[in-house]
Parts: sequence; structure tokens; C-alpha cells
Amino acid sequence: MPIPQKGKKENNDKFLERCMSDNVMKKEFPNNKQRYAVCNTKLKKAVAEELEWSEFQNSPVIIY
Repeated sequence: MPIPQKGKKENNDKFLERCMSDNVMKKEFPNNKQRYAVCNTKLKKAVAEELEWSEFQNSPVIIY
């Protein structure tokens, strides 16, 4: 059951639309509310990861 991944340049609404209409997601989660909850959780995690990375992206960090 692969849940769709949010593209780096994809906006949140487009991702939710694509995730909700995905054939595998429809089969695995036939209930719209459940499918929306799964897609929205995936979106929130993707947004959180983007924010975490952007905090460090322009910081002077030394990696050993």
C-alpha cells in the first residue's frame, strides 16, 4: 500500500487532490473521510520535514 509522496514543488491542495484520487488509495481506503485523514497526515509529515530542513539549509553547519 504505497501512499503517494508530495512533490517538492507540488502545493498542498494539488497533493491532497492527487492523493485522494489515487486508485490504490481508493481501493485501500474506500471511505473518503479515512482516505482524507491518511492523505492529510502524509501531507503534514511532508510539510514538517520541509520546515525542519529549511531551518538548517542556510545555517552554518559543520559536518564531520
